[in-house]
This record gives sequence, structure tokens and C-alpha cells, in this order.
Amino acid sequence: MRKYLLVLMLVLFSCSHQGINRHTAADNEAVQISMEQEEAARYAADISNLQMLTEEALVWRSKALDFYQKNTDKFGKKNFSHQDLLELFESVKRYKDLRNRLMEYSKKFGDQFRTIDLIEVKPGAGTDLKSTLVKIDPSDRAGRDFLIKMKISFDASLVLYDNYLIGIYPYVNHRKTRRIINRDIPELHNALEKITDSFFDPNQRLIMLKAQSLFKDSLSFERKENSILSQDEVYLNLLALESPFYQFLLTKQFDLKNQNAIKAYWDRVVDRFTFMNESFTFIASKTFGNTLGLVAFRAGFLTKLSGEEKSAMARNFKPLDIMLEKTPFRLTDQFIPGYYGHVALWIGTEEELKELGVWDHPLVTKYHDRIKSGHHIIEALRPGVQINSLDHFLNIDDMLVLRNPNMNEQQRREYIVRAFEQIGKEYDFNFDVETDSKIVCSEIAYVVFHDIEWPTKKQMGRFTISPDNVANKCLDGTLEPVLMYRSGKKISSEDIIENLRQELKK
Repeated sequence: MRKYLLVLMLVLFSCSHQGINRHTAADNEAVQISMEQEEAARYAADISNLQMLTEEALVWRSKALDFYQKNTDKFGKKNFSHQDLLELFESVKRYKDLRNRLMEYSKKFGDQFRTIDLIEVKPGAGTDLKSTLVKIDPSDRAGRDFLIKMKISFDASLVLYDNYLIGIYPYVNHRKTRRIINRDIPELHNALEKITDSFFDPNQRLIMLKAQSLFKDSLSFERKENSILSQDEVYLNLLALESPFYQFLLTKQFDLKNQNAIKAYWDRVVDRFTFMNESFTFIASKTFGNTLGLVAFRAGFLTKLSGEEKSAMARNFKPLDIMLEKTPFRLTDQFIPGYYGHVALWIGTEEELKELGVWDHPLVTKYHDRIKSGHHIIEALRPGVQINSLDHFLNIDDMLVLRNPNMNEQQRREYIVRAFEQIGKEYDFNFDVETDSKIVCSEIAYVVFHDIEWPTKKQMGRFTISPDNVANKCLDGTLEPVLMYRSGKKISSEDIIENLRQELKK
């Protein structure tokens, strides 16, 4: 399965199309491209919105987990501080808002299962949506269309289940927090209990189980046929496969094509307490050790670098070097368009900051201890803008380090201070460069080096800048290459530009 996922992540979008004989080869190619564009655009907005909601959910989960772990003793005899309560209330309100938006996608296509008794994937049989036994042929247009819609709603539902079990169930399971939330948040009075009830709603759960069975069958077909999928379809598959709740359901090995088996399933989960604790225990074992709450299939290749290599690397860096990375083993990397998935900024050591005359600046002094302990990188992660260590950053496969050669000492000081100004800002899930209150990872370079003419792209009504947009400034000569690693291997300095051209063409 893991090997299959990695193969899927490398394929490009394609779509089979049989041309009519009277067309020339060029005509057929134009028709195929048109068909591909039409199919890709049909659900692009839905999938893009689901991706952003999932990103928000991952951050919310990590914060909810962090709060739970830090305050375990306060769920019992100790008391919550006022700040604890504010954080708890904000988390629950954020959860409710996320749930409402995710429910739109859960129901958007999910209701198509409500009136269907039995459904199965039948390659080569032709898609038939009108019979009592619905047949989905993944090799025809109607079948593939149906499966994409199903996966959107299925994934949204899985995110909802994961959110509840990871970030809400620990609080619902404690009488103290239930009482606090019901008493102090009027709009949430008994809301969590109602959400728990919906978790066991027979109609919704049956819809979910049918979708799970269909997803498994479609995945089996794609694997058998070595199907070439669009990047959106790859993302939809990965989102389901790496869902903790989906992995939990797989351990139950339900035969959901058989009505008697479905009834037996309901008999087994009628005891809510047993089922909730069993599922929560399974999911907690998979997620509590992952402080970021992000899905990763493995560790990055650069984690294997020796201490000597890392030290040599750090000595080669200079303050304000721009660092780009690629982590194809993370689900979140599939969300970022282009080759590179993240941008960070090296701000230098204590000695370098003193040399620049900014070590005693008020924005820098509050981070003295962290800088002295090896934290030299400012980056915008999903939980917000942070200052991190090189070891933390190097859980990656590819790295590109670029340098702005056109800076005088005054500009260096100004840019360093501006970089420190970003720490603490929230992550911008709208990816809008025309806002200063929040920031996305690639905006670090955009905001700090404000005098560079950065390429941007208007997408969904807002201007965005991607990591590849930043990397492209090396190809036009604005930035200079300093260092490159590709798939864990260092690239010689004379080959960096050519390798970069190859990467940005993909």
C-alpha cells in the first residue's frame, strides 16, 4: 500500500479518450486536452475548498491535542485558569465552525447513497444508476464522475470523524468540561451531545459505510489497472487512506455488501461507550505522538544527514538566506501547487545578529534563549509563524537555498527585523498576499524582501504566491543558488540551475 501511494504521487493527470476517425491526430489531441480540462475544472473548486478545510482541521486538531496533553491534570481535581477556559471555548467554537463548513461537503454528494440499497464497482459493465443494484463502472465517464463526487463527501466525513475523536471526544468524555461548556457557552448548550448523537445516527452511518465499501473497491480497481489519476484524485485517495478513523474501520473488516453483515455491525456498536472508547484509544495511539497533527508516510531523507554535514551546512548559510523544501511524504505537500511545498528564512546565529547590530532590538531580544539553543529559522507553519531549529526543518527530501545578493548592511538590518515581526502571526489559509495580519509560508520572502518584484497569481479571487514563484527568481538572476539537495543527495553547485529548471517544469 505504501509503495502504491508513492507511485500515485508521481503520476500526472491524464484521461483516456477515443477520437472519431475523421479527426486528425492534432484534432484528437486538442479534443482530449479539452475533455481533460473540462473534467478537471468540474470539481476543482470543491476539492480546493475541501483541501483548505482539511488544512484548517489539521491545525485545529494539533492545538486541541496540545491543550489536552498540557492540561490532563485539570480535567480532574485541579482547576482551569481563566486563560485555559478562553482557549477551551475558542477551540470548541472553532470546531463548530469547521464542522458546519465540512458538513456542506459531507452532504453535498453523500446524500446520493441515501436511496441506494446496494451498490458495487463493476468494471466493464457500464455505469447504471437507475437499477436497484447500482453498478459503477470506473472505466467510463459516468462512473469516474460518480466516484469523484463520492470521494469528496467521503473524505469530508472522515475529516469530521477524525476531528471529533481527536479534538472533541476527550472533552465530552469528562463531566467537568461538559458542564463548563454547556454553562458558559450558550450557543453550544448541549451541542456536543447532539453531535455525539449524530455520530451514531443510523442513516448517516449507513451512508458512510456504503461509501467506505465503494472507496475500497474503486481503489482496488485503480491499483489493478495502474490507473493514471489527476493530482486532485491522488489527494482524495490519500486523504481517506491516511485518515485515523478510516484506518480504525479497516481493522473491523466489515463486509458491507451484505445486509446481514450490516445488521451485525449495528449490533456490535450499539454500545456507544465501548465503541467510542475503542475508536478513541486506537486513534490516540496514532496521533498523540504527532505534535503537529500532520500526516506523514515516513521520515524525510535529510534526517539521515550526519551531524558534521549539518554543521557544515549551517556554517555555509548567511542571515536572510531563503530556504525551500519538498516533502512528498506529507499529505499537506499535496495541497501546494508546483514542485516545492514550503519556504523559510535563515536568520542567523547570535554572533551574526550581533555583527548586524540587531541582537538588542526589542523584537529579537525575546528570542535570545531560542536562538542560543540553535533556533535559526523563521517559517510559517499551519499553527502559525515560528522560530525553529535546523534539525526540525530537515525532515524533508529536497532543499534549495537561495540568497539575495543585492543588499547593503542597512537593508540587512531592516529585513531581519521585518522577519522577526512575522513571528506569532496566524497562518493564512486564504493564501492572500494582500493581507498583513496573517501569512502563508511563501509570503515570508514576499514580505521581508518587499523591494523584489515577486510573481503572483490570481486564484479564486485573490493574489497568491507559491514556493515555486519564489524559486523562479533564481532562474531570472534575482536570487543566487547556495545549496541544493534532491531526493536526499547533494547537487553540485554547477548543476543547481539545470536541476532547478527541471523541477519547475514538472
